[in-house]
Amino acid sequence: MSMRSRITAAFAMCISLPIAAGMGALWLGTEETLHDQAALELQTATRTAMSTIEQQLAMDLTHLKAWSTLSLMQDVLIGDQGGELQKAINDLSLNYADFSSLTITNAQGQVVVTTDAALRHANLSNLEGVQAAVSGRVSQSNFSVLRQGSSETILFTVPLVANYDRQTVIGTLIGSIDFGVLAKRVMANSPLNVERRALVITHRTTGRIIYSSRTSDGVTAEIGKIDANKKNQPNHLTIGGEDHLATLVHSKGTSLEKNPDLVAFALAPTASVFAAADKVSNIFLTVAGLAAIGAIFIAWQWSTPLVHLTTKLAQVARGDASVSPLRLPSHNTFSPLDRALDAMNEMQRSRKELLEGELERHGEFEDAKIEALHTERQLQNLQNSLKDEVSTILELCALINKENLATAGSKRNSSYVQELSRNAARLLLLVESTIDRPGDDAQPEMDTLERKIA
Repeated sequence: MSMRSRITAAFAMCISLPIAAGMGALWLGTEETLHDQAALELQTATRTAMSTIEQQLAMDLTHLKAWSTLSLMQDVLIGDQGGELQKAINDLSLNYADFSSLTITNAQGQVVVTTDAALRHANLSNLEGVQAAVSGRVSQSNFSVLRQGSSETILFTVPLVANYDRQTVIGTLIGSIDFGVLAKRVMANSPLNVERRALVITHRTTGRIIYSSRTSDGVTAEIGKIDANKKNQPNHLTIGGEDHLATLVHSKGTSLEKNPDLVAFALAPTASVFAAADKVSNIFLTVAGLAAIGAIFIAWQWSTPLVHLTTKLAQVARGDASVSPLRLPSHNTFSPLDRALDAMNEMQRSRKELLEGELERHGEFEDAKIEALHTERQLQNLQNSLKDEVSTILELCALINKENLATAGSKRNSSYVQELSRNAARLLLLVESTIDRPGDDAQPEMDTLERKIA
């Protein structure tokens, strides 16, 4: 791996890894917080839904109480012979969808008028709510049926009091709640009315599901697994292969005649709970990616002078003295390294010049050494020649001493004298030629001198 690649990778890691670590820490740190916050929001939505349901039930009971005071209700004494009472409750039933049926009985529990055709001419004297209303009390039933074949629901029964004394009960007004319509209206205005969330209402004692905004994916089976007594703890369910968070709230019944004993369950997919965290994670990943790209670009630009300096330093290390520096500005990070390259290059040139001078002096030394050897050989030859000539001269001198004086005094020179002169001249010429012109250049003059002596 090249230096630039390592620097670029280091920069990218130094930038992106802290961001990725921060993202991981953020995710780990916020996961539980998001879970708790989502559970709290879901719990609040569930509590709001249950509170709204109870308020609507209380409002429906208030309506019944108000309707029981209408002067028209006195027609129960004459069995609604004019049909005005039937028309009135039909209109009320159309305008107030929370009631699945409205029924008016006389004091003996006999149905006078009703919006439920199956209850006409029926006797409801044995109905618990009718008995309480005849005694002058407002009654609220548990989830029960008004007639055979009808669905379980809450029944409100209020007494009809005679106008003439305001004490005598002349009949009852029974309102059967259409819990499905009421719950749907509450769900429509609830934060739970979003994709894949659900609201489920059950009866706490029996565990029967009264209303569910989602009937598929095994919601009923999963709701049955939740312990309704642990109302403050969020639950985790798997519905349709997807993890869900579930919270529950119990009804209080403070605004009603009694607690209807309901349990509201809110369901939300876990994926939607952590959607905000996923969004934050995506943002962090994007930022980390952009930071890594930026780091790579910065590292690439920043390391360019270093790469060039590395190449030039390698050339200098190989002995190339022609490398020129980059001339980086003084504020550049690698400016000292560039100046060091210039100094190394100058030292390389100086070293090369010194090496060339040393080689030249070494050549001169070798030439001088060869010349000295040649001179030494000439001096040796001269020594040998001198020895020979001196020996000859000594021999001639000895012969001259043996000559008689007469012969020596005569005008003619003896052959010994001539030979002595010749050898002396040869010796003199040999010394001069060796000193002035060494080598074979002295031989012609030597021959000339010998001819003159002869």
